[in-house]
Amino acid sequence: LCVDNDQEILDGMRALLGRWQVQVTTASTVDQALEEVQAQPDVMLVAYHLHDRLDGLDTLVALRVGAGRGIPRALLTAE
Repeated sequence: LCVDNDQEILDGMRALLGRWQVQVTTASTVDQALEEVQAQPDVMLVAYHLHDRLDGLDTLVALRVGAGRGIPRALLTAE
């Protein structure tokens, strides 16, 4: 599951990871990500700056709670 508010970034992640035969699910908002996490992804990649109601760190916490289990995750930032 890749979460970023920039659709071009999400498209790039889908293209890059897709070349490695990875099934990629994307979300551009926290609410979309909370819906997608119900599918129990294997890994989560979340941008820090989401320009949403939560930042990336808080989103990771919410997604962990929403998934009901720990999922390997990484916080991505350009800073």
